[in-house]
Amino acid sequence: MPSLGLGLGLGLGPALSAAIVVAGDRSKPGRKHAERFLSSLASISTTIDPPHSPSSSSSSSLDRLSRKFLASCPKSAHAGALSHLISLSLSHSSSLSRLAALSLYRQLAASPHFPPRSPQLAPDLVPFLHEMGLSPDAQSLLSDAESRLNSRPEEIHALYCRLIEAFARRGMRESIFLLPRDRRSDDECMIKAFCLLGSPAEAQQVLTQMESPSPFHHRLVLQCYGEMGMTSAMEAMIGSGKVPLDTVCCNVVLSCYGRTGC
Repeated sequence: MPSLGLGLGLGLGPALSAAIVVAGDRSKPGRKHAERFLSSLASISTTIDPPHSPSSSSSSSLDRLSRKFLASCPKSAHAGALSHLISLSLSHSSSLSRLAALSLYRQLAASPHFPPRSPQLAPDLVPFLHEMGLSPDAQSLLSDAESRLNSRPEEIHALYCRLIEAFARRGMRESIFLLPRDRRSDDECMIKAFCLLGSPAEAQQVLTQMESPSPFHHRLVLQCYGEMGMTSAMEAMIGSGKVPLDTVCCNVVLSCYGRTGC
C-alpha cells in the first residue's frame, strides 16, 4: 500500500489525520514552553545521539538542560510541555523532540508530584514510552492512571479510547490488540484506529456491524480509501447505497480524487 504524506509510516495523509484530530490538540497548555525548550536544544542538536542509544555524556547534558527548563517554567505547564513534545515526536524526522520528551519524562518521573501520572496525559505518554523501549514504565503508568479514575466506567472507557487512537497514530497495531478485548469494544474508536493505521477495509467491516453509524464515520472510511489510493473500493462503498451522500461527503470524495490524480 502507498504511504501518503506525513511520513509517519501509517499510510495516510494530512487531511485524514486532521479529520480525526482531538479538538484541543492545537492549543495544548505548555506548548510555548515546549517550543522554548526545543529552541534551547538547537545549539547542541548535532552532538545528541539517536533516541534509542544516547551516550551517557549526551544524556547527561540533555537531562541538565531539562532540569534547568523545569525550574524556569511554572509547574502547571510541565505536563502540557511534555504532552506537546510527545505530539511532535510523532514525526520520524523529529528525533530531537523524542529525546527532549524522554529526558523531560525522566526528570518529572523523579519528582514527588509526578505530573505524568495524570490520567489526562497517560494516553499520549503510554505509547511513547512503549516506543522508546520503556514498556514496564508504560504498563505501570497505565495501571496507575486507571486506578486514579476510581473505577468510573465512563472515564475509564474514554481513557482507553484515547489510548487506542494514540497507539494507532504511531502505527502500533499490535499494542492495540494486546489490550483486553473489553477495552477495545468501542466501534467508533476502532474505526478511527483502523483509518489511522491505513486499514480502511477493516474500518468498513466495523462500520457495517454498527446499528446506526454516523455520516462522519462513513466519510472517515471513504477518505481513508481515497488517501490510500483505493478508489475502486471507495466507489464500491458509495455504490452500496449505505453512504449518506451529503455535501460534505461529496467534497471528501472529490478531494480524494484530486489528491490521487484521478
